Amino acid sequence: CTSGLATGTVIFTPANNHSGAWTIASATAGIQEAIRTVTVGGTLGNGPRVSMPLGDHIIRGPITADNYPDIGGAGTNSTALLKGFAVGNLITYGDAAPLSGIGGNLHDFQIRVLPGITDASGFAISIQNRYNVTVQNVTVYGDPNPGIGQIHNAIELFNSLTVSILNVKVYWITGTGLYTRTTGGNQVTGRVQTLEITSGSSVNFLMYFTGNIVAFNVNGLQLQ
Repeated sequence: CTSGLATGTVIFTPANNHSGAWTIASATAGIQEAIRTVTVGGTLGNGPRVSMPLGDHIIRGPITADNYPDIGGAGTNSTALLKGFAVGNLITYGDAAPLSGIGGNLHDFQIRVLPGITDASGFAISIQNRYNVTVQNVTVYGDPNPGIGQIHNAIELFNSLTVSILNVKVYWITGTGLYTRTTGGNQVTGRVQTLEITSGSSVNFLMYFTGNIVAFNVNGLQLQ
């Protein structure tokens, strides 16, 4: 389009070939677009918030929140994100810059895999290079039957300090439940208050701590 003209033409070139009738829509049910409209985060319920409504929301591309908003649903039994792609993180909260953001929250929703999708890599939630992030009232839910909608990896903490995991439940994973890692002398610190992890038939690790873990307090942990 030419700026200032009354009419114009927008040409869209998809990454993959498509046949028949199809519609351009958000790959993330509008969540990524909403994240881009907010700036900085705050304490739980007190900061720019992205509210996810009731219902199942199919997510066909990764969600990245590098501006640390408060992202919340209507409850773990009310708001569900269905991962509709096989490779990569569903939600990456943070960015590549070391400890570049303060605050932010993820709360009150459920994560599942869309039936027919084999979740091959990545995490349901990856917290990267952040201070004071809370993951609260979140359920990462697979299927007890191998190969049918199972989550591979649940939660990753990477180079992040004072992360709080509060009332989080992880069911029928095939990879790792809670995973920490660090690079370049960075650290991971935080606390767990009520974390329940139930493995699938081919689980690698329920919890796997690597890197420079300075302080990580655990209270109310259930592993099955």
